[in-house]
Amino acid sequence: MKQAFSIGAAVGLQLLATLLTQLMVIRIVGLGPDTDVYVAAQTIPAVIVAIITTALQSVWLPRLAIISDDLVAWRQEQSIAQGQAGLLGGGILLFVGGTLPFWLPLIFPGFNGFQKQGAMFFCLVLLVAAVFNTQSAILTVALRARNRFMAAEVVALLGTVLTLAAMYLALPL
Repeated sequence: MKQAFSIGAAVGLQLLATLLTQLMVIRIVGLGPDTDVYVAAQTIPAVIVAIITTALQSVWLPRLAIISDDLVAWRQEQSIAQGQAGLLGGGILLFVGGTLPFWLPLIFPGFNGFQKQGAMFFCLVLLVAAVFNTQSAILTVALRARNRFMAAEVVALLGTVLTLAAMYLALPL
Protein backbone atom coordinates (compact mmCIF):
# COMPACT_ATOMS: atom_id res chain seq x y z
CA MET A 1 0.00 0.00 0.00
CA LYS A 2 2.84 2.36 0.85
CA GLN A 3 4.51 1.71 -2.52
CA ALA A 4 1.24 2.34 -4.38
CA PHE A 5 0.85 5.66 -2.58
CA SER A 6 4.45 6.63 -3.38
CA ILE A 7 4.02 5.76 -7.04
CA GLY A 8 0.75 7.68 -7.14
CA ALA A 9 2.43 10.70 -5.55
CA ALA A 10 5.30 10.60 -8.08
CA VAL A 11 2.89 10.37 -11.01
CA GLY A 12 0.77 13.17 -9.53
CA LEU A 13 3.83 15.38 -9.22
CA GLN A 14 4.75 14.61 -12.83
CA LEU A 15 1.32 15.72 -13.99
CA LEU A 16 1.51 18.84 -11.84
CA ALA A 17 4.95 19.76 -13.24
CA THR A 18 3.65 19.22 -16.79
CA LEU A 19 0.68 21.48 -16.09
CA LEU A 20 2.97 24.10 -14.55
CA THR A 21 5.14 24.00 -17.68
CA GLN A 22 2.14 24.79 -19.86
CA LEU A 23 0.96 27.53 -17.51
CA MET A 24 4.44 29.02 -17.41
CA VAL A 25 4.53 29.22 -21.20
CA ILE A 26 1.21 31.03 -21.21
CA ARG A 27 2.31 33.34 -18.40
CA ILE A 28 5.69 34.29 -19.91
CA VAL A 29 4.83 34.24 -23.62
CA GLY A 30 1.18 35.22 -23.21
CA LEU A 31 -1.84 34.16 -25.17
CA GLY A 32 -1.66 34.72 -28.88
CA PRO A 33 -0.18 33.42 -32.12
CA ASP A 34 3.15 32.38 -30.54
CA THR A 35 1.42 30.27 -27.92
CA ASP A 36 -0.83 28.74 -30.59
CA VAL A 37 2.28 27.72 -32.54
CA TYR A 38 3.87 26.18 -29.44
CA VAL A 39 0.77 24.15 -28.54
CA ALA A 40 0.18 23.07 -32.14
CA ALA A 41 3.78 21.93 -32.55
CA GLN A 42 3.45 19.68 -29.49
CA THR A 43 0.36 17.84 -30.64
CA ILE A 44 1.78 15.86 -33.55
CA PRO A 45 4.86 14.44 -31.77
CA ALA A 46 2.82 13.74 -28.63
CA VAL A 47 0.18 11.72 -30.49
CA ILE A 48 2.76 9.78 -32.49
CA VAL A 49 4.85 8.96 -29.42
CA ALA A 50 1.74 7.87 -27.54
CA ILE A 51 0.81 5.45 -30.32
CA ILE A 52 4.34 4.06 -30.74
CA THR A 53 5.08 3.66 -27.03
CA THR A 54 1.72 2.06 -26.28
CA ALA A 55 2.30 -0.53 -28.98
CA LEU A 56 5.87 -1.21 -27.86
CA GLN A 57 4.90 -1.43 -24.19
CA SER A 58 2.15 -3.92 -25.00
CA VAL A 59 4.69 -6.17 -26.69
CA TRP A 60 7.74 -5.78 -24.49
CA LEU A 61 6.40 -5.57 -20.92
CA PRO A 62 5.13 -9.16 -20.85
CA ARG A 63 8.17 -10.50 -22.70
CA LEU A 64 10.60 -8.79 -20.32
CA ALA A 65 8.56 -9.64 -17.23
CA ILE A 66 8.53 -13.35 -18.05
CA ILE A 67 12.34 -13.56 -18.25
CA SER A 68 13.15 -10.98 -15.56
CA ASP A 69 14.86 -13.62 -13.39
CA ASP A 70 17.32 -14.59 -16.14
CA LEU A 71 19.53 -11.49 -16.36
CA VAL A 72 21.41 -12.58 -19.50
CA ALA A 73 18.21 -13.32 -21.46
CA TRP A 74 16.55 -10.20 -20.05
CA ARG A 75 19.42 -7.99 -21.22
CA GLN A 76 19.35 -9.60 -24.66
CA GLU A 77 15.61 -9.03 -25.02
CA GLN A 78 15.91 -5.51 -23.65
CA SER A 79 18.56 -4.65 -26.24
CA ILE A 80 16.29 -6.00 -28.99
CA ALA A 81 13.46 -3.85 -27.61
CA GLN A 82 15.69 -0.76 -27.64
CA GLY A 83 16.71 -1.46 -31.22
CA GLN A 84 13.13 -1.99 -32.31
CA ALA A 85 12.07 1.25 -30.58
CA GLY A 86 14.89 3.13 -32.27
CA LEU A 87 14.06 1.79 -35.72
CA LEU A 88 10.31 2.12 -35.37
CA GLY A 89 10.32 5.46 -33.58
CA GLY A 90 13.09 6.96 -35.67
CA GLY A 91 11.65 5.70 -38.95
CA ILE A 92 8.14 6.91 -38.30
CA LEU A 93 9.32 10.22 -36.95
CA LEU A 94 11.65 10.75 -39.94
CA PHE A 95 8.75 10.03 -42.26
CA VAL A 96 6.46 12.40 -40.38
CA GLY A 97 9.14 15.09 -40.26
CA GLY A 98 9.87 14.72 -43.96
CA THR A 99 6.25 14.99 -44.99
CA LEU A 100 5.34 17.70 -42.48
CA PRO A 101 5.31 20.59 -44.99
CA PHE A 102 2.63 18.81 -47.03
CA TRP A 103 0.05 18.07 -44.34
CA LEU A 104 0.69 20.43 -41.40
CA PRO A 105 -1.11 23.29 -43.22
CA LEU A 106 -4.12 20.99 -43.61
CA ILE A 107 -4.24 20.29 -39.88
CA PHE A 108 -3.88 23.94 -38.89
CA PRO A 109 -5.62 25.83 -41.72
CA GLY A 110 -6.07 29.01 -39.68
CA PHE A 111 -2.34 29.61 -39.34
CA ASN A 112 -0.69 32.32 -41.37
CA GLY A 113 2.65 31.71 -43.13
CA PHE A 114 4.73 32.74 -40.11
CA GLN A 115 2.76 30.48 -37.78
CA LYS A 116 3.02 27.53 -40.18
CA GLN A 117 6.81 27.96 -40.39
CA GLY A 118 7.08 28.24 -36.60
CA ALA A 119 4.89 25.19 -36.06
CA MET A 120 6.97 23.17 -38.54
CA PHE A 121 10.24 24.21 -36.92
CA PHE A 122 9.14 23.43 -33.37
CA CYS A 123 7.43 20.24 -34.49
CA LEU A 124 10.71 19.05 -36.04
CA VAL A 125 12.60 19.85 -32.84
CA LEU A 126 9.99 18.00 -30.80
CA LEU A 127 10.08 15.06 -33.23
CA VAL A 128 13.80 14.68 -32.52
CA ALA A 129 13.01 14.74 -28.80
CA ALA A 130 10.27 12.18 -29.45
CA VAL A 131 12.85 9.64 -30.63
CA PHE A 132 14.45 9.89 -27.19
CA ASN A 133 11.03 9.66 -25.51
CA THR A 134 10.40 6.43 -27.39
CA GLN A 135 13.71 5.02 -26.17
CA SER A 136 13.06 6.10 -22.59
CA ALA A 137 9.63 4.46 -22.71
CA ILE A 138 11.34 1.11 -23.35
CA LEU A 139 13.71 1.74 -20.45
CA THR A 140 10.68 2.44 -18.26
CA VAL A 141 9.13 -0.83 -19.42
CA ALA A 142 12.36 -2.63 -18.57
CA LEU A 143 12.31 -1.24 -15.03
CA ARG A 144 8.66 -2.15 -14.57
CA ALA A 145 9.30 -5.69 -15.87
CA ARG A 146 11.79 -6.15 -13.03
CA ASN A 147 9.32 -4.76 -10.44
CA ARG A 148 11.18 -1.46 -10.12
CA PHE A 149 8.10 0.69 -10.47
CA MET A 150 9.21 3.45 -8.13
CA ALA A 151 12.57 3.88 -9.88
CA ALA A 152 10.78 4.28 -13.23
CA GLU A 153 8.46 6.97 -11.87
CA VAL A 154 11.20 8.85 -10.01
CA VAL A 155 13.31 9.04 -13.18
CA ALA A 156 10.30 10.35 -15.12
CA LEU A 157 9.55 12.85 -12.36
CA LEU A 158 13.13 14.13 -12.38
CA GLY A 159 12.99 14.55 -16.16
CA THR A 160 9.75 16.50 -15.90
CA VAL A 161 11.08 18.75 -13.12
CA LEU A 162 14.30 19.40 -15.08
CA THR A 163 12.20 20.30 -18.12
CA LEU A 164 10.20 22.72 -15.99
CA ALA A 165 13.41 24.35 -14.75
CA ALA A 166 14.88 24.55 -18.26
CA MET A 167 11.69 26.14 -19.59
CA TYR A 168 11.75 28.67 -16.76
CA LEU A 169 15.29 29.68 -17.74
CA ALA A 170 14.84 29.53 -21.53
CA LEU A 171 11.45 31.10 -22.07
CA PRO A 172 12.35 34.68 -21.14
CA LEU A 173 15.16 34.55 -23.70
